[in-house]
Amino acid sequence: MREKGMRFLLTCLTSIMIFLPACENQEITMESDSTSSFEKPQYGGTLEALYGESIGVFDPVAQGAYMGPVGAMIFEQFLAADWAKGLAGTGEVTWGSNTEPVPDTSAGVLVESWEIPESGTFVFKVRRGIHWALNPDSEASRLVNGREVTADDLIASFNYLMNHERSPVKMWNPHLAATTTIEKTGPWEVTLKSPADPLGGWHWFVCGGFWLYVFPPEVIEKYGDMTDWRNLVGTGPFMLTKYINESSATLERNPDYWGKDPTGPGKGNQLPYLDEVKLLVITDLSSIYAAFRTGKSHITVAEPGIGKTMIQDIPELKYQTFLSGSPAVIMMRGDKADLPYKDKRVRQALMMAIDYPAWKEYIYEGEAEILAFPVTSENKQVYVPLEEMSEDVQALFSHNTDKARQLLAEAGYPEGFDMKMIVVSTLGVPDTASALKDMWADIGVNMEIQVLEPGAYISVVISRSYEDTVLMYLPGGAVAYPSCLGLWHFSSVNWGYVNDPVINAVTQEIKKHTIINMPEADRLFRELVPYIVEQVHYIPLPSPYWYKLWWPWVKNYHGENFYSLMYTWVDQDLHKQIMNSR
Repeated sequence: MREKGMRFLLTCLTSIMIFLPACENQEITMESDSTSSFEKPQYGGTLEALYGESIGVFDPVAQGAYMGPVGAMIFEQFLAADWAKGLAGTGEVTWGSNTEPVPDTSAGVLVESWEIPESGTFVFKVRRGIHWALNPDSEASRLVNGREVTADDLIASFNYLMNHERSPVKMWNPHLAATTTIEKTGPWEVTLKSPADPLGGWHWFVCGGFWLYVFPPEVIEKYGDMTDWRNLVGTGPFMLTKYINESSATLERNPDYWGKDPTGPGKGNQLPYLDEVKLLVITDLSSIYAAFRTGKSHITVAEPGIGKTMIQDIPELKYQTFLSGSPAVIMMRGDKADLPYKDKRVRQALMMAIDYPAWKEYIYEGEAEILAFPVTSENKQVYVPLEEMSEDVQALFSHNTDKARQLLAEAGYPEGFDMKMIVVSTLGVPDTASALKDMWADIGVNMEIQVLEPGAYISVVISRSYEDTVLMYLPGGAVAYPSCLGLWHFSSVNWGYVNDPVINAVTQEIKKHTIINMPEADRLFRELVPYIVEQVHYIPLPSPYWYKLWWPWVKNYHGENFYSLMYTWVDQDLHKQIMNSR
């Protein structure tokens, strides 16, 4: 059965996020730095990046999805990651796909400063002198006419997010939506209060969470939303000048951008450095490989195995490996008394029947982590390596079918039981489910796989209307607390209907310290992590390392998300030199 399960998995690698590239969490392995300390940044040139997912989410409110990479280069938020504390500066954080700013690693964007006088209260001083980008070829841009951004703009965008009929915050966190307020407390001052959930307020509103971007209200009023690319007017480093639906996007430098380079040889320089950024959506592996070999494209993301092959074939490439921040997990209806999953022994038996070592070695050629849940090792302040956990916890990953059968017998299921699992039809997920089905058959568990199209699947997950189990990629790896991971009983994203008194109590204590005393919140969560794994409210699956790849002429880039391309520049001479030598 083990070999049959492995064959199913070989048909498709499965750790692609269904929800949010967002806040993707990331274990970093760097090949080398991409900018020497003495290299002076150059202006000009075009950078072409290949992207394997949707680039066309410009309005996360109206479209009900995380802001896409194009929109993140056009629009800005209250705060963002402090570039000077990343790998281009002090190296305190990587700012890879798996990291999210906390107060100590944040920098003001549309606000120049902020205070947290008490837990859940954020007072912002709006930055003066920021103007909406003016593109004379855009009707919407001419409507705004390059005026200065005001405190009223920040409030209007907050209200747009909160009051829209498709408001994601009302859908995903209605309690936060009902208890958060914003008001203008001075000509250039805005005060936001989220007393019921300070961490939620920070994630959703203060640093935006890929949801709250500031839009010019007059554009929303005239056109209804920001879904049409022709109407995009932002304050960011680039302007979208050409777009082919889900195929390509061309962004040109915003000549009036307010931002300066905060660190390194270019400190104080006007941003951005690039004249143009092109994003191409290419899903065919051979096309991606061909585009990279010719040097036409400069940055891409590659799945496990393919990334290693590209590095071997093109040794000049720089690279970074990372783990997805949305780990693959199996959720079970542990709240139903008539189902087996209420018994921890059943949940542990299912986990023990999974061949984790073989999954890692044969499917991912060793390039995976057996445990990347509830957080990955990028979250150093709360991460607990598997080898540091108790022997009982480590045994869950040992593939011990005899012990699994024993646990089932002790729980009253000596002959096993029947179960159902809902999976999405895309991304090779049905193949993963088939492999699990074969492994669990070894302990007498017979699983029926129910495959749903993406729309129906997401509806079931969000409404938590599944009857038995569901396989999903759990958002939240970048946010290290159970209230965000769906483990807290009172969380609206508690997809597994978890109601664990220990987790509930610790979460309540954590919430007292989040944002205002992060070290204490981190300590509490780190102590809770082994308990979370041992309880098996969710069954985690191995998480593979993905690759970010770029040519060495791409400077001041270390594998960060695309929003950071305003700091990146292209060494034109090195580009020609490398291409001429190939």
